[in-house]
Amino acid sequence: MEQSVEYLTLAEAVAKALSNCGADVLAQPRALIGFLMDYMDSDSVELCVLERNCDDDLLRPYRDAVAGTSDFGTAAARAEDYLTRRCRIGASDARLVARGIADGIALWSGEAPSAGEPDGADSDAPGTTTGDAEDLEVEELGVPRPPKKGGAKLLVGALACAALALVLVVYLGRAGGSSANPKSVQVPVSEDVAEADSDAPEGDVITEESDSETGEAEQDDEETSADETTEDEAQHGVVADPRVVEDSSMEAGQRTTWDCVWLGSYPQTFVTDAATVSALDEATGWSESGDLAYGGATYRRLREEDSIISSTDSFCWDWSHASSAGYCYFLWEPVKWRVLEADGSTALAVADVALDDQCYHGTHTDVTWETCDLRSWLDQTFRGDALTSAQQGAVVPQALANDGNIEYGTPGGGATTDDVFLLSESDVWSTDAAARHGFAKAGDTYDEARRCKPSDYAHAMGATAYEGNCYWWLRSPGYDADDAV
Repeated sequence: MEQSVEYLTLAEAVAKALSNCGADVLAQPRALIGFLMDYMDSDSVELCVLERNCDDDLLRPYRDAVAGTSDFGTAAARAEDYLTRRCRIGASDARLVARGIADGIALWSGEAPSAGEPDGADSDAPGTTTGDAEDLEVEELGVPRPPKKGGAKLLVGALACAALALVLVVYLGRAGGSSANPKSVQVPVSEDVAEADSDAPEGDVITEESDSETGEAEQDDEETSADETTEDEAQHGVVADPRVVEDSSMEAGQRTTWDCVWLGSYPQTFVTDAATVSALDEATGWSESGDLAYGGATYRRLREEDSIISSTDSFCWDWSHASSAGYCYFLWEPVKWRVLEADGSTALAVADVALDDQCYHGTHTDVTWETCDLRSWLDQTFRGDALTSAQQGAVVPQALANDGNIEYGTPGGGATTDDVFLLSESDVWSTDAAARHGFAKAGDTYDEARRCKPSDYAHAMGATAYEGNCYWWLRSPGYDADDAV
C-alpha cells in the first residue's frame, strides 16, 4: 500500500501539470519534469538527471497514446526503456516514473489508469493519497531528498555517477617507509578543516582526531581542548578504534571521534590564486592525465567536458570559475584517512573526503562489484595515481565477501581481493561491525557519521554537493541487479 501511495502522488503531479498547462506540456519534457519538481516539492537526483538529460523521445509514446494510436501501457513500456537506456535511471525507478507519467495523463484525460500498477499497489484507490505530502515524494523515485541532513539510502542505476569514499587497509608504521615521528592533533571535521595539516609529509602515519559533524564549521572549545590519544601513543603512531559517546545534540544521538592517518596524494583543493592560475594557463608540459609539476607543487587541470556531469544547478560545480584558458586547477595534496578499525599493526580506513566522482559501470546491464568498471578503475588508475610504489607496499590486500543487499536480497556477486575498495552496507548500517566503525546501527537514522563531503576536485568531476554533503557509492547491490547503493 505504501508504494501505491507514493506512486499515485507522482501521477497526481503529472495530472496537475497537464491541467495547468494543457497538452502542450507533452511536447516539452524538461518543462514537465520541472513542474513535477515544483509540485512534488522535490529536487531529487533522479528528477534532476531527467531535467538535464531527457528529450522528446521520453514523451512521444505518451502523445501517441493520447492521440489514440497506442495505449498507455505500451507508452509506459517504451518510456521505461528510454529511461533506463538513455537517462541512466535504475530499472525500478524507471518503471515507477514511466507508469506514473502514464497514469497521470490518464487521470487528466478522465480515463482510468491503464499502465498497470506497481507490484503491491492498491488498485481500489486510484488518484488518492494518504499521509503527509511532504514525506510522500521522498522515497517515490527510490531517491531521498538531497542529503542536507545525510544518512539516507539511495538506490540508483549503475550507470549513474556518485562520489567515491575510498577504503583501504594500511600497515601502521610502514607508510612509505618514513621514519619521521608522527604528531597528534585534534581537528573537528568541517569544510574548513579538510585542508588542515595539508603539509603533512607523504607517507607519515599521523594520528589525528576527527569528530563527526553536521557539515557546519563549528568547534566546541571543550571538545577540542583535549586529545584522547596519549603522547606516547602519538609518538609511536598508535591509532585506536572510533570512540562513540552519547550526544543529544547530534541527530544520530551520538558523536563519533576517529583517529586518522595520512597516505598518498590526490588532486583536492581548487586553486584560486590569480597569479598561480595565470602561470598555469601559460605553462606547458602537461601530462596526458592533465598533471603538471610547477613551483614545487603538482596540479591537475580540468575542462568542463572532462567532468562526468556538469550543470548550472546550484549543487553542481560552478564552471564559471574556469580560467581564461577554460581550465580549473586543483592542487595535489596528501590524503587523510579515518580509521574505522585498528588492531595494532593494521588499520581499516576510509578517506576523510570523497576524492573523485565516477560511474559504477559504463553500460546499463546487471553488474556486481566483482565485474563493475569502477573496481577496475580503482585498481588500474586510482591506485597508481594516488600511491607511490612504496606506499602501495604499505597497503594490505583484502578478501571481500560482497554480500547481497540487506533489505532486498539482490546477489552481491563473487568474492574479490582488493587493495582499494568501497565500503559495503554491512560496514555502515544494520550490523555490529557498522556500530564499531562509529556509525549509527539503524540504517534509517540521519547519521552525521555517514555524511561525506567531496573535495573540490570530486565536486568538479560531477559530485553533487548539498550544503557541503554528497552522495557516495557503496559496493553493495541495490534493488535490482543493475542498481547499486
